[in-house]
Amino acid sequence: MAAAHTSVGLALSRNGAYGEARQHHQRALAIWTSTLGHEHSNVALALNNLASTEYKAKNLGRARDLYRQAYELRKASLGSEHISVATPLYNLGLVVKELSGNCTEAEPYWREVLALREHSLDPGHPHLAFPLTSCLLYTSDAADERSSV
Repeated sequence: MAAAHTSVGLALSRNGAYGEARQHHQRALAIWTSTLGHEHSNVALALNNLASTEYKAKNLGRARDLYRQAYELRKASLGSEHISVATPLYNLGLVVKELSGNCTEAEPYWREVLALREHSLDPGHPHLAFPLTSCLLYTSDAADERSSV
């Protein structure tokens, strides 16, 4: 049942129905928590999905808190070097960048994501580019803004 709520929540969130998506993600989170316990990686996935909906709905403080919880839970349940730890950490960087308005605050998160991915993926894997391009794009945008003033 939790997987069904997750699927519906993801579809609703993609279509901008954040309130309904939130309800389905919260139900999935409650089911995973009650059946698997608070420390299971599926609970972290449910937190990440709920955070994503909050991010899209521009509830950035709530998204940041949920991504942080998802990151901490994945790190505790899977180990600090597991590749799945990178996803909520990358997303946390996005929210921090959005809240701060610059890449400087997000860069440490993305550098850690890069280190996790370099540890787990082949050197040519495309997922190695995301953390780097995120910082470069935001740094480039900031430089463009400064030069246009």
